[in-house]
Amino acid sequence: MKRDTLLFAILALCVGLAGGCSTMQSIDVNARSRTFDSEYTTTLKAAIDYLNADGWQIATVDKDLGIINTEFKSASGLSAMLSGEERYKMNFSVQKQSSTQTKVIANMLYEKKTTGDASKSGGWVQATMTENEATAKYDEILSGIQSHIMK
Repeated sequence: MKRDTLLFAILALCVGLAGGCSTMQSIDVNARSRTFDSEYTTTLKAAIDYLNADGWQIATVDKDLGIINTEFKSASGLSAMLSGEERYKMNFSVQKQSSTQTKVIANMLYEKKTTGDASKSGGWVQATMTENEATAKYDEILSGIQSHIMK
């Protein structure tokens, strides 16, 4: 079971890093990653702490491989009211660079709910956003991790 979950996590991360159909994954890896002046375990803990504090439900964590996967999180507030139902799912790769530096690569899946017809309630489809919006989302998340390293 754990092996299947791990294989799925690695596959999801690889697909996201390879590009995918969404602007979220097509953003340059340098805009989706950050190197922190922090040791590996501190950075991994900060990422988990940030996700928990921001309301993300963590699906899996593999401390040895440095992989964190979340469940989908629904958008809320004005954005959700204006654009309809939308949700996000995060995958992180936490990589030790040296004894004092750790790199975090984020990959986000962004979906919107379709309206469907009278006989169906609609489903979820991968969505896109502008490069500036996507980059801002990644920056928000990576800055959130940074704020938990400093605590």
